[in-house]
Amino acid sequence: MKLKIAGISACVVLIAFALSIAWQSVYQKRTHQPFSCRATLTQYKNGHSLKLAFNFMFKNNYGTVALNGQSKMPGGSVSVFNRKIYFTYHHDGGFYPLMNQKLLKYPGDNVSEEEVEENLSEFYTKVGQELYVNIIRQKNGNDLFFIETIPFFSCKEIDMAGH
Repeated sequence: MKLKIAGISACVVLIAFALSIAWQSVYQKRTHQPFSCRATLTQYKNGHSLKLAFNFMFKNNYGTVALNGQSKMPGGSVSVFNRKIYFTYHHDGGFYPLMNQKLLKYPGDNVSEEEVEENLSEFYTKVGQELYVNIIRQKNGNDLFFIETIPFFSCKEIDMAGH
């Protein structure tokens, strides 16, 4: 009798263990780990140059992007980007719709909103705007971002001596 109870107890423990592992596997597929990354953008168009750094942070359906850099017009005038956007998001696999919740312009940010919108999405200038991002995790740990009309990409260094 004691052997039968011990056997049943062992089966119950094994079933509970198997169910907890299955639940954890399903849960991990539906959630993602917090992450942050940095991307740079250099763009030249009609004598206008744009050099920006984007610092993204994603955690628990909330995130931020700090945008720093400068814009140089053909006449030589320079404008400075120094802002942070707070956003909410959800994700479906690698697809992340971001919704701008708050925009902070720090001292020194003197770029016009029209100039920003000419080169980037309204997400960087107006609360309530969305930005659609597709994020692909690479084997090297970097994230490949595709942001609406601006392609971001990761480039691996190659050995030029080996041709």
